[in-house]
Amino acid sequence: MRPRSLNFLLSSVFLFFFLLVTVLGLFSIERLSEFNRESADVRDIWLPSTRFIGDLNNFTSDFRAAEGRDLLSSTSLESAASRKEIADLGRAVVQAQSGYEGLRHSPDISSLYAQFKQKWMEYRVVADNVLELDAAGRTSEAIDLYRTTSQSTYDAASDALGQVTHLNIASASAASDQADAAYRNARAFIGIAIVYVTGRTVVDGLAAFGVGILLFLTGILLAAESRPLLVGKAVSPVQARTILQIVEKDARVRKVRGFQSMMLGPEDILVALRVNFQDGLNTDEIEAAIDQVSLALRQSFPAIRHLVIEPES
Repeated sequence: MRPRSLNFLLSSVFLFFFLLVTVLGLFSIERLSEFNRESADVRDIWLPSTRFIGDLNNFTSDFRAAEGRDLLSSTSLESAASRKEIADLGRAVVQAQSGYEGLRHSPDISSLYAQFKQKWMEYRVVADNVLELDAAGRTSEAIDLYRTTSQSTYDAASDALGQVTHLNIASASAASDQADAAYRNARAFIGIAIVYVTGRTVVDGLAAFGVGILLFLTGILLAAESRPLLVGKAVSPVQARTILQIVEKDARVRKVRGFQSMMLGPEDILVALRVNFQDGLNTDEIEAAIDQVSLALRQSFPAIRHLVIEPES
């Protein structure tokens, strides 16, 4: 009876530890799955969400500035350029809104964003009135409207966007913390399972050290790849020369006097050009030339999502 009892006891102990390691392993896998879900949310929701919010902040403030520049235009050429800039920025705002709305958001963020969207539409109605008054030669009325109702409606939209931005950043930070906590939990349970199997506590420390080195190297690699985008890198010299050649190929263009570019993302380029057109062209002909040059550039460089062409007399 004693051998059988001893065998039964040893088998029971072995089974207990086997089940314990199995449970810890399964729980570790579940923790890793949670870490993967949290990381996917950061990658697929919060990073693009923060980018779109940044675009909205930039484009809306630039739109307000362009509205003011239009009122200060002293020539038809300057007025045409500012109107073109306003139209481009209006489309850019709509594009950023579409991108942001395509992401999943919490009810609180969605509610605040809906308020911003409504207030921005109210501001756009007033801004359009300002531009119509100025185009009709009623500049003093346009300036008065710009300083009063246009300013107050823009401030309301800007404040609403600021609240969305603040909550979006806070939520993104919380999601990042959750992913970090999920990783730490998974590593802890995997370490416990390894210690039970091997009986060596040093294995847990070595595993943590190895994972830490791996994450460190991954961070360096990601930083090296993303740093040019974070500091606003310009397009390559080859791309810049090609862009200039496309613009100056148009017979109505005499010379490109200014060229600036900035990488806003892997497939998102901002290009600003100051172009000297041939003498004798009227405003309509210059606008047609700008439209054709813009089309040619975007066909050759689909990544050029933001393009500003300023005519120079």
